[in-house]
Amino acid sequence: VELNKEYQNGGVKLTFTKLPDPSGNIKIEEITLTEEQIKQTGSLSDKAYDITSDMKDGDFSYNLSLPIPESSKGKTVDVKFTEDLSNIASAEKVENSLTKTDTSVSVTNLDHLTIFVVVNPAPSGSACITAGADTGTGCYATINEAINAASNGDTVNVSAGDYVEDVNVTKDLTLQGGAGTNL
Repeated sequence: VELNKEYQNGGVKLTFTKLPDPSGNIKIEEITLTEEQIKQTGSLSDKAYDITSDMKDGDFSYNLSLPIPESSKGKTVDVKFTEDLSNIASAEKVENSLTKTDTSVSVTNLDHLTIFVVVNPAPSGSACITAGADTGTGCYATINEAINAASNGDTVNVSAGDYVEDVNVTKDLTLQGGAGTNL
């Protein structure tokens, strides 16, 4: 590999900003995630990207750009990583600086190669803190997201209050009530 040269595979692009001497080789592979892996990570698509090299982690630095699925334009995105696909359920958020466009998300100054996936993060920040979440924890945009998270083993805490959400009913219900009955 060469310094400041863009390497590309599909929508994945990376450019090395620091290399050891001699430099090594890289491989960029697109991986198709299962439905379970998509749920575990919060991935925006069924695609993850395995980037490997014979260079030692920390001996190099690079900038990475990953594609954002067409159906996810305008959504908030994060990038998660894991060393091994079998541990994708515990993928961690990349803490480096992110830059997002309509079609890609870029991460700067990475120093290790691994498996990356573009995700839609759980809401966080002041709105969650105002609702009673502890600093540093996430919250869920919908009741259904919280139920799904609980089904995946997450602990979901609910603060007191009224919760309103549009519900799509997929089954016809017949309600009956006698005189004076409130439905």
